Order: sequence, then C-alpha cells, then structure tokens
Amino acid sequence: MGKLAIFIFASWAGVQAGGVITGLVLCGVVLAACSAGTTLMQDFRTGWIVKSAPRAMFVSQVAGGAAGALLAPITFLMFWNSGEVRALPSLLAPCQCLPRRFTHTLNRTFN
Repeated sequence: MGKLAIFIFASWAGVQAGGVITGLVLCGVVLAACSAGTTLMQDFRTGWIVKSAPRAMFVSQVAGGAAGALLAPITFLMFWNSGEVRALPSLLAPCQCLPRRFTHTLNRTFN
C-alpha cells in the first residue's frame, strides 16, 4: 500500500513539478511509519513476554513519539543557534592537504 501511495503522489505532482522529490519525501514518510509500526510490534511482543498491558505499551509509544516530535526540533534549534563552529588547523579534512589534481582524480574514480 505504501508503494502505491508513493507512485500516486509522485505521478500526481508530475515530473516537471518535482514529482521525483515528492516521491522521495513520501518514501521517507512511509519508511518512518513502517519503522514506528515495527517498533510498536516488537514492544508488544516484549510486553507480552513480561505480562504488561497492551494499552500501556501503546500509550507509552504515543507519548514517546510525541515527545520526540516536540523535542527534536527544539534541540536542533538550540545547537543551530549556539554559535559558529571553528575548525582547528590540526583537524583539517584528510583530502585538504593533497594536491588539487589528485583530488579531482579521486572524484572521477568514485563518482
């Protein structure tokens, strides 16, 4: 069902209007929903093994998801607004010290 929804929304947007991006975004949404569903099923199994109430497992999953949805953007903004990150000279990128011609060769080799 998820794959069908991806194709429907991507074709609805059209190639010229960014249908590929729409399909990729919807793919991420479907992936997140599947991940949440599998985690919930694993937690239900663990709850069954330890004789916990299924309703308590579900409520805790919803509360955890809501807390994550609220706290993740706030945490990101705190880190984003904390200031500029300055690179130390001792922490240069590995390819930064190599000659330019060699790095172009690496790019052509691996791309």
